[in-house]
Amino acid sequence: MDYGYARVSTDDQTNDPQIKELVRYGLTSHTIRTEKISGSVLANRRPVLSGLLKALRKGDTLTVVKLDRLGRNAVDVLSLIDTLHEKAISVRILNLGVDTAKPSGRLFLTLLAGFAEFEREIIRERCIAGLESTRTNGVHLGRKGGLSVR
Repeated sequence: MDYGYARVSTDDQTNDPQIKELVRYGLTSHTIRTEKISGSVLANRRPVLSGLLKALRKGDTLTVVKLDRLGRNAVDVLSLIDTLHEKAISVRILNLGVDTAKPSGRLFLTLLAGFAEFEREIIRERCIAGLESTRTNGVHLGRKGGLSVR
């Protein structure tokens, strides 16, 4: 059986584009699970995704529109995919044309997840360097003090 998973991070966002893409792929509304939770929350701590993972059986496929719908942490995403692979459950990522049922799909996904994590770390390092530079130049960051001291 093929199940779909759609996730957005905030209440301001909507799962509709992901749901439409999953339906266009051939999934039905009763096999698509949706969730509004940050991708930084580990997969096993997301209520809807963890429930879906428990329901998946050997031979099933978990389909997502984009890799980042499974999570932002490459180690967590790869661990999730490895766990599913051990249970003979494949993961399909529509925008990449990747299917982990095939060795080439698993290789591509591993490389992609590694690059994604590398990119996030570079962005983080640049942000920290920018903040340090700003502080060095005497700029106060954060809220102004609420009380004056006399």
